[in-house]
Amino acid sequence: MHITPKQYALLLLNLEHQKLGSDELKKGIRDISNLFLKNKDVSEMSRVEQIYSVLKKQSEQELDVDIRSAEPLLDNEIGILKMRLSEKYGIDEEKLNVSVASDSTLKGGFVVKIGNEIMDASVKEKLNKLKSALS
Repeated sequence: MHITPKQYALLLLNLEHQKLGSDELKKGIRDISNLFLKNKDVSEMSRVEQIYSVLKKQSEQELDVDIRSAEPLLDNEIGILKMRLSEKYGIDEEKLNVSVASDSTLKGGFVVKIGNEIMDASVKEKLNKLKSALS
């Protein structure tokens, strides 16, 4: 049975949220480590750590969001993005720690980065995909 990096991260997060004594916690960590070794997933550890960080912030009801746009965004555009992200991640808009920056290399559109997840709606990305498709 294959376990995804997100499933490992959820196991660790659930283990952390349980009120365990140090011996029980050590056993839980050892069991998860043994799963890594048994399934030969050690190469996925950095991905698990990244996903775990995002899930932990979500569980604490906070998310760091970096938005880069080709042109400066208007307040109402930022508000719409925050609303959509709030719906997607199931947290209050006030709990989104949003930083916004302009990046003229994008040619148009925007890129949203949350932890290890990137949503690229830039013209630059669309042109790169078109170029790859034509190659």
